[in-house]
Parts: sequence; structure tokens; C-alpha cells
Amino acid sequence: MRRVTAWMLAIALAATLAPARGADAAAAPAAADSALGGRAAMERAVRALYYAGQDMRALIRMEIADRDGTKRYRLMTALRLNLPEGEQRYLLYFHEPGDVRRLTCMVQKHVGRTDDRWMFVPVANRVRRVTAPERSRFLGSDFVREEFSGRDAAADSHAVARMESWKGRRCYVVESTPREKGTEYARCTSWIDAANFLPLRQEFRGEQGELLRVYTADRVTELRGAGGARYPTALIRTMTDGAGDHWTRLTYESVNYDIGLRESDFSEAHMQEPLSAWLPEKGAPGSLAPPRPAR
Repeated sequence: MRRVTAWMLAIALAATLAPARGADAAAAPAAADSALGGRAAMERAVRALYYAGQDMRALIRMEIADRDGTKRYRLMTALRLNLPEGEQRYLLYFHEPGDVRRLTCMVQKHVGRTDDRWMFVPVANRVRRVTAPERSRFLGSDFVREEFSGRDAAADSHAVARMESWKGRRCYVVESTPREKGTEYARCTSWIDAANFLPLRQEFRGEQGELLRVYTADRVTELRGAGGARYPTALIRTMTDGAGDHWTRLTYESVNYDIGLRESDFSEAHMQEPLSAWLPEKGAPGSLAPPRPAR
């Protein structure tokens, strides 16, 4: 897949990674190296943000704040499984509010070609194939569908502009330019943590340099997988429009890694009848390692 960014109501999550996608997602990141190339830094960022563990289950609250001060929310469970050669599978179940309850999205993430997506609509009681553009807004939020799955590093050209501290963390500052014309932004600047390669901040700008959107990882901590491995995880992720008039926040209320998902769990049958064994109780704690101070 050649883009990042959002999820669906018509999509769900996943991440794309070019040549390095088949690499071990759980491998510890290398020590900071100011000579690291932009493409390599971005590939590691994609692995860190979207490929942690062999699989993942998360209970996620989405909060959308509009210009007039009103707020809307969604509560959902996301399931993700890594497969060989960078392929992934995703399921997204909506719990609340009532108008989206039982809505389910499924994504088959592919390498180098378009993802396959489906959506179960309870009112119609049928599964439909989804063809919405990857960079269209997800559920009226400030995120686009591609950002929930991860943009392929090969979709942009990248260069490390400098090393810089952001909120006390040493970062690679990477400038990325879309290779494909027609992308809604002309340049993206990413602050990538040199220690764990999680993107901590991203600024999307237009042709004239105008600020379009800003992403921040507002709380980062380590989570322990079922086998004991530790995975740096952004528990609170916020996307704000360039003018600061509205924003969308994703809060990961419960996260579990390496829980034993199988490819057969990702099917049309399970879109209509959710896997109750994999759905965490609302507000249930995740497998949290001792927390670090919030960033």
C-alpha cells in the first residue's frame, strides 16, 4: 500500500513497510545514529508504530472536538495480526455510541498493492466491500484512513534534516515529500524518537508551506507482551488541524500484545459475530509495564 494515514468507517488500521517490512517487528531499535538515512529512519518508525509484537488487541476511545466546542466519541476494539513479508490483518469493532454499535471493519494489508477492505453494517445486516480513498477523513475525524495503518516508506522521498530535542527526547527530524502527485499535503516533517523510533510529532504542510495538520504522541510508555517482551507504545495520539480549531484524540485504554491471534480469526463470519474472547471489558487494564512520565 502506498499511503498512511487512517482507518475506516470504512477502514481499520495496519501499516505498510517497504523492503524492511519483513523484518522482525519486535527487534530492539539500534542506537541513535545521526548518519542514519531518512528512508531507514522512516521504515523503523513504521515498524515501531504499527508492527509492535506479533499481534495486538486494543480498546480505543476516539474523541472528536469540533470548532463550536461540541465533542463526539467512538469506543472500539482493534485487533491486528502480523503475517510474513509484512502482510497484516485488522478487525475493528465499534461498541459505542449506539448508532455505530456492532459496525465492523476488516482490512487485509498488502505489500506493494492496494489493501482489501470490508465493512459490516448492522442495519443492513450485510458485509460490503469498501473502496473509499485511503487519504479521505475517517469518521469525520482529523485522521485519514491511511494514518491508521501506516504509510509505506517507499511512497515518499525522505531526508534527515537534523537531530533535535523535542520535549526532552533526542529525535531525528525527517523531511518527507510524496512521490505521487495529488497527495493533499506537499511536505511532512517528523520528529522520530532516536531511542525507540516512535514518531512523536508530525507536521503536514501544503504547497505554500501552510500548516494543514499536526500529529503528536501525547503519552508514551512501555507495554509488556504476553511473552515478556516490551514494546514502546503511544497511548494517547492527537491530530489537530492547522488552525487549531478542532482536533481528534485517540486514547488507548487497554492494550495487549502477543495474545495468540490467528489468521482464521479475521473473516467475514467474525465481522458479523465478534470474537468475544478477544474483546476486552470496557476500561480493563492493559499489560502495562511500569509507566514512564507522560510526555
